[in-house]
Amino acid sequence: MARVIQKGKYTSQGWQGVLDTSFAAREEAVRATVAAWGGTIEAMYFNSTNSDWDWMIIVDGVDPNIQSKAQILASGSYESIVVEHVVTAAEADGADDSVQHKTA
Repeated sequence: MARVIQKGKYTSQGWQGVLDTSFAAREEAVRATVAAWGGTIEAMYFNSTNSDWDWMIIVDGVDPNIQSKAQILASGSYESIVVEHVVTAAEADGADDSVQHKTA
């Protein structure tokens, strides 16, 4: 399965959810959701600067498809989400079968 980086912005409803609980509770809920999809979270970060994202997760073992993005956005807690499929140098070089290696 893929490794993905997801970044997103909270709506006011999303921020209220954080304020009603905690950042740790939000991370726990995200970890549970990703686990239900068969993946694991390497790390989750919250952004304290004025940026184009409020949170970011690095996830292993999930399929970066439109259905999962739609499920996340349908919750109403997120204004936007960016999903980026990333690979390691070994994967990019074709050291395993996870990426189709292309030569120039």
